Amino acid sequence: MESKSTQNEEFDEQDNQGDATPVCLNCFQPINPLDDYCPNCGGMVGNFTPYIPVRNIRWFADIFGKAWRQIWSHDISIKGRLLRLIMIILGLLILLKII
Repeated sequence: MESKSTQNEEFDEQDNQGDATPVCLNCFQPINPLDDYCPNCGGMVGNFTPYIPVRNIRWFADIFGKAWRQIWSHDISIKGRLLRLIMIILGLLILLKII
C-alpha cells in the first residue's frame, strides 16, 4: 500500500504537467487563453473582460439582443416578456439621454 505522501506527489506531478486546456463556461468548447470572448457562443471568457469598457460593448449590446429574442419566445411567460420589453425601452431611453 502506498503512503499518502507518495500519492500526493503523484497528484502534484499530474497537476503541473500543463496539459490543461481552458474551456468556455457557457458551451464547454476549448478556447484560446488570450481571448476575451468565446468564438463559438460569444460568452465572456477573459478574466479581466468585465473591467475593460471597450471590450464590454459586445456584452452590453448582447443583453438587449437576448432580451429581444426572448420577447418573441413562447418559452417565457407573459410577465417575463413584458419585463424584458420594459428593460429594452428603459435602456434605449437611458442611451438616448431622455430620462
